[in-house]
Amino acid sequence: MPTLRLTRARTTLLTLATTLALILPFQALAAPATDYNLSTPRNTPISIFSFDLDSDFFMFDFNNPANGPTGQGGTVDNHLDHLHYYPPADWDGVDSFTYASFDGAVAGTIYVTVGTGATPTPTPTPTPTPTETPTPTPSPTLSPTPTAIASPTPGPKGEPTMSLADTTVTTSDRIDARVENMLAGAEAEFYLHSDPMLLGTARADAAGVIEATFSLPAGVTAGEHTLVVVGFGEDGEETTLAQSLTVVVPMAPVVPNTAMVAPSTTTAIYLGLVALLIAGVAAAALLGRRPSKM
Repeated sequence: MPTLRLTRARTTLLTLATTLALILPFQALAAPATDYNLSTPRNTPISIFSFDLDSDFFMFDFNNPANGPTGQGGTVDNHLDHLHYYPPADWDGVDSFTYASFDGAVAGTIYVTVGTGATPTPTPTPTPTPTETPTPTPSPTLSPTPTAIASPTPGPKGEPTMSLADTTVTTSDRIDARVENMLAGAEAEFYLHSDPMLLGTARADAAGVIEATFSLPAGVTAGEHTLVVVGFGEDGEETTLAQSLTVVVPMAPVVPNTAMVAPSTTTAIYLGLVALLIAGVAAAALLGRRPSKM
């Protein structure tokens, strides 16, 4: 019986040690808070990917933040693989919100500097000085005021469009793309599908036009592909454009064969027999023309 109690005590200690060994490593995995600073012009939304925070990060999905307002009146939409941040209208300042990856390895606060980053101080309205009431004078007869012609209401924003200089390229060519009716100053991202590969980013000019040239990534296979652009239209709403693209393998140059081909043995024999036949026919003709003896 004493031996049984000792065995149970050892079993309890081993179970406790195993439990601690399993719990302590997970406590050590808690990631320290890591903050990042981003910026965007006034009234310009931005897209945030994990590699925008740190180029050394692998691609991860965001667990936080949840969709909704930020502390300064902005808005965040969580699309898991990236975030969209919309700053407050006509506002300059520094907004912030917390973020975290799904596995908990990356977390912290993202600070976004909007415009100049400084919140303008309102100018105090001066107190009006009272003025003396003037003595009224007879009012002259006024001519009728012409009715003002109302200004025309501007039409709707144009729909974003994309075009390619050439929809068929070789694996060694470049892709020349033009995108119109985009939000001025906003950045757009260009992807090559079907296996999504980020080709790069480009920013719209003051007229809302993006002209970009990208090299095809190494290893792109020949066949049908799709060029996809993710950005913001003139109305500030996110838009996605797609254009079919065919990739072909460049043809190798044809080198002409200038070597002389020697006739085969069979051809030489055939030509010799033909020559002998022609000679025999000629000899027979000559013999047939000789005069007979009297």
